[in-house]
Amino acid sequence: MMVNVTVTDLWSWRLNGRSGSQTFYYGTFTYAADGQQYATDEQISRDEHARFHIGKVEQMRILPNDPTELETTLGETQASARTALWVVWGMGVVSLAIAWIIFGNISLAMQSRSRGIVVRAEVTEHIESKFNRGHLRWRLPDGKAGISLTQSMDKLCQFPVGSTIEVFTIKGHYFWAEDIGNRAARPSNLPAVQRIKVSRG
Repeated sequence: MMVNVTVTDLWSWRLNGRSGSQTFYYGTFTYAADGQQYATDEQISRDEHARFHIGKVEQMRILPNDPTELETTLGETQASARTALWVVWGMGVVSLAIAWIIFGNISLAMQSRSRGIVVRAEVTEHIESKFNRGHLRWRLPDGKAGISLTQSMDKLCQFPVGSTIEVFTIKGHYFWAEDIGNRAARPSNLPAVQRIKVSRG
């Protein structure tokens, strides 16, 4: 909704910082809407500060459901809403992509444990980080290298450099068995064998 707005005051202040100075511009505006008088202080652009004059009447837009929201620039609220929408949409896409990567890797790890190929790898290095935790580097017989997830150094030291570890592989991805859990033994369909003690007389 468009209303007549009177510019009652204009001012600016300069902020000095280490990287330089910056000037902010403000204006006080009064207007009537729905039988009530409103006065509001708004931050405005440098161009608006130069264009507005105290006592001048300007046509500005207010929100029908909130007359205290004044647009000193037409379309400002819609532009801000569109910007916010794009920001939220972008964050959603990024979050979805991250979730896709994380859950995709988890799915591959579970598949590799259940039906992947088991290969042997040689431990080549222990990488210690903070809080007594770290990573284990390993190398396959064909020269391909890999690295474990973060584990405690106490656990990693159980696999010294030069020792052999089991690695699951599926679709070109490799996972250390200790990172995702060793493969459970497959249940047997064979009947249990009962030992019978025979006494020879």
